[in-house]
Amino acid sequence: MAGTSAIAASQIATTTSNFFVITAMCIAMGSSIMLGNELGSDHIDRALDYSKKLGVIVTVTGFLMGILLIISIPMLLKVFSVSETLAPDITKIFIIMAIVMALRAFNTFIIIGILRSGGDTKMALIIEMGSMWLGSVPLTFLAAKWGLPIYLLVRCTSVEEIIKFIFGVPRALSKKWAVNIVKDL
Repeated sequence: MAGTSAIAASQIATTTSNFFVITAMCIAMGSSIMLGNELGSDHIDRALDYSKKLGVIVTVTGFLMGILLIISIPMLLKVFSVSETLAPDITKIFIIMAIVMALRAFNTFIIIGILRSGGDTKMALIIEMGSMWLGSVPLTFLAAKWGLPIYLLVRCTSVEEIIKFIFGVPRALSKKWAVNIVKDL
């Protein structure tokens, strides 16, 4: 089981990495407004074009923020006055979160920016809940029961992003989301 120092390491890393991913997440969430406006104006082709461009922007931003997080690790360890015993675990957690950052941002774009903007909320819910409750939660629970270190538990939670990608991308590419849901109002 994870001890208090392991939990503290995870909390520090998670809270801090959220500052880095927020830029990409805001672009992903803001894209839902842009895509929703285009879909509501019955500009389906323009919404599809925007979705491709915004997907690239979100992914590149997530990737750059991940690199910035890795570069910032030594400074962050000093800012939080992390002990020498805790520093290796926090460093590993930061690296895991940085590696997953672009994927996390892209998945947020798929779920919120694309699927929700077109009213495909059922599929968005299924992908979000399914990836968490059928993927990362059971895996992380088992890993904790086996007594794996905290950074491996964090890696297990990242499985959620892989599952979201596997199911989210085909749904976005199917274009089933690209509909004007306000046309009949």
